[in-house]
Amino acid sequence: MVLTEMNDYLQYLLNAPYLIKQTLIYIVFLITLAVGFLIDNSTQLTKLSNLQAETITLKTYYLLKIQKAHQNQQILKQYPELKSNAKVLSNTLPKTLDLAQQLQEINKIGLEAGLQLILFKPDKVIIKHNYSEYPISINVSGNYTELFHFING
Repeated sequence: MVLTEMNDYLQYLLNAPYLIKQTLIYIVFLITLAVGFLIDNSTQLTKLSNLQAETITLKTYYLLKIQKAHQNQQILKQYPELKSNAKVLSNTLPKTLDLAQQLQEINKIGLEAGLQLILFKPDKVIIKHNYSEYPISINVSGNYTELFHFING
């Protein structure tokens, strides 16, 4: 029964006036166009939202890189000063690794500063992870200025 009704509708449409046929074709065309547009745009909208999220991620990454570059420029500006400070500090380090010679040098600096060295006794070596400590017990006699010159040695 359903097939016969559909057949009757189709016969009516085939025998319908030209204007009705044209209107139905136009409506079917518009519906097809709208469905196609929505399907195509849904994938494009998904791509657009993904690209927007990626854009935000790349912007934050870019801003972080700019901040790091700015910090690197500041460090590069400080490099000559740091290099000269390192040279000064390396000049204050002992020239030799010989403990006896270093002790003699400390004694000499104390005498040149005008201090009277009462006790000058090296203690046992303390070995740390990356360095060794050589403790020295020193008793000196002198005034504040002489002690200051000895320490600045």
